[in-house]
Amino acid sequence: MAENSANVGAFFAELAFAWYGSAERRAGLFRFEGLEHLHAALAKGKGVLLYAGHFTPMEICGPTLKAQVPLYAFMFKARRNPLMNALQKRGRGSYAHVSVTNDDVREMLALLARNAVVWYSPDQARVDSGELVPFFSQPAMTSTAPSRLARLSGATIVPLFYRRLADDSGYLLRFHAPLPDLPSRDSLADTTRLTAVLESFIRECPEQYFWTHRKFKDRPGSPDAYS
Repeated sequence: MAENSANVGAFFAELAFAWYGSAERRAGLFRFEGLEHLHAALAKGKGVLLYAGHFTPMEICGPTLKAQVPLYAFMFKARRNPLMNALQKRGRGSYAHVSVTNDDVREMLALLARNAVVWYSPDQARVDSGELVPFFSQPAMTSTAPSRLARLSGATIVPLFYRRLADDSGYLLRFHAPLPDLPSRDSLADTTRLTAVLESFIRECPEQYFWTHRKFKDRPGSPDAYS
């Protein structure tokens, strides 16, 4: 718990650096692995969905991909508070070539048709349109959108792991090979497989995951984990 709290604290410092600091000063902090998987997916010309989770270095790692690909889109969730929404929009304004809200399916498909790379983190609880999928052996309402978007667009889903390095020397971004036979016609089965990938990422650095998100809320047939 203490290690996770420290990493959440680092998130806020990194957010300020990412939103208001110099991109040139950040440039040497990142190490990339598996870029060949990203480039191979782009060569297909159908777009790429980067399947990632909500880890605490997200704000500082997210912008670094803009220099790696011709067209990069960063998804975001609109805030209910107008001030917070304006601050987020301004702070993330230079993160990517295009920003898109996480519920704008039409824009997402249009970007993928242009062979864009889209950062997609669907691991927050999706109580309105999700399905119950095991997350560390517990049922959680989980978005099946990555599978459905990939099937509609022909895009390749490339899992992305990123973390703050243990010696505080910088950050690692590691691209993984796409899962075979994904997407299939069964979006629930696809989502279960992708969630297992996310679990493997979390096991590498559990202290850096955003456990503060209420992943186990509003689960049909299951008790409220937060009551």
